[in-house]
Amino acid sequence: MTHVSSASPASEPRRWLAFGVMVTAQFMFIVDAFIANVAIPSIRASLSATPAQLEAVLAVYQLGYAILLITGGRLGDLFGRRRVFLLGLVAFTATSAGCGLASNAAALIAWRFAQGLSAAMMVPQVLASVQALFAGTERDRALSIFGLVMGTGGAAGLLVGGALTSADIAGLGWRAAFLINVPVGLAAAGLGWRWIPHPATARADVHLDTAGVAWMAVSVAAVLVPLLFGRELHWPVWSLALLAVGLLGMATFQQLEARIDRAGGTPLLPPALLQHRAFMTGLTASGLHYIGMMAFFLVLTLYLQNGRQLSALHMGVAILPLAIAFLVTSRVANPLVRRYGVRALLGGLGLMALGLLVLLSGFGTQAGMDWAHPATPGMARIGVAVTLYGAGQGLVVVPLIGLVLTGVARAQAGAAAGLLITAQQLAGAVGVACIGGVYFTFAANNGAAGVAQGTMAGCIAMLAALCAAAVGFARLGAQQRQLAAAGAASPA
Repeated sequence: MTHVSSASPASEPRRWLAFGVMVTAQFMFIVDAFIANVAIPSIRASLSATPAQLEAVLAVYQLGYAILLITGGRLGDLFGRRRVFLLGLVAFTATSAGCGLASNAAALIAWRFAQGLSAAMMVPQVLASVQALFAGTERDRALSIFGLVMGTGGAAGLLVGGALTSADIAGLGWRAAFLINVPVGLAAAGLGWRWIPHPATARADVHLDTAGVAWMAVSVAAVLVPLLFGRELHWPVWSLALLAVGLLGMATFQQLEARIDRAGGTPLLPPALLQHRAFMTGLTASGLHYIGMMAFFLVLTLYLQNGRQLSALHMGVAILPLAIAFLVTSRVANPLVRRYGVRALLGGLGLMALGLLVLLSGFGTQAGMDWAHPATPGMARIGVAVTLYGAGQGLVVVPLIGLVLTGVARAQAGAAAGLLITAQQLAGAVGVACIGGVYFTFAANNGAAGVAQGTMAGCIAMLAALCAAAVGFARLGAQQRQLAAAGAASPA
């Protein structure tokens, strides 16, 4: 039976089945953002990859996703969410197979980039479908599940990746971590074909802003390429020039969109959204949070595997307390935000910072912190650190999207959500590139002490990002209170 999207949300009897398929695809995307982290040592040995190539394996996935995420949402408007989602899911499944069969590091990097592009086609349709399929408390529940999936996917990726790499199924090693997506993706595509509602009609008033797409894609790539490869290449002049071009492109993107809007076109992002102070503050704060969050998993896994020589499976088990703590606090995150607003997020950031401090203190000695000869933190201390970090993460990630979108006009909610997730993924790639670069700089030639120093430096950088995010969220809270007061004072 065919269902049309023009019906009211309550009239879609298979809405939860459709959402289940779509959130499964979302989970696949998040898992694959982290699954390569745990397989990095095996990939390095199997493909003789350099540190820069290993960073690229992790970062280009986020880069491809960030480049086309907003475009993917627009394509869903043009051609229907169902069609674009299923196309993206099939492409994601195929590129996952390409990753698993890659014969060298360059091929793996190319397939990872294509995998990110495919995810950019399917993931935006999930949030858009939540808006179309659900209303009221059902929508709140669906958004909570969406945030829960985003938060637990990281730990799940490390656990699944560790288990599959260690199991060495059929001699596949790390390749099984990517090939597992093939049966899951095909099953999800088949169920999605049956359960996801058909759109009634395509929207004729929406046109793809090709100039905006190209401008944003070139700008993002120009920023990320130097960050990924500049350190190993000793920062040649062209890399610094490219970085400047990318930053200039991002700074002038708003002017381009305003020009397209004045000419009667449909900009990739509405200029009014880019001028929304509270939303842009939340966007910036969220990006700062993701810089540290994505880097945390990279630095921690590198330390556990290179510094502590844990197997992939044991490393995944060491991360398990993070996932458990996340699940516990995520259950109360939305009620806390409804009661305390942004202060609940600040409490979560505080727990994350405390976790980093506990880990950092483990490298000290009885006489204090010794940078040249760091101590080795015990596994119990590491367990406490990741538990605190996971608890804080659960309080932040689950309600984050809904909180940042508060006050955004309903007509701009889709574009705002796309821009927010784009900023998060781009910030995550920046975190992996920059903080990962800090780690590899210290760890390159100094043996066990270098690995510890790289981890310490990474923790310090992550603490700085968390502090900056806290300042941003505090400003967001003040701005949202001002908007609420202004709305209450306005005549009905």
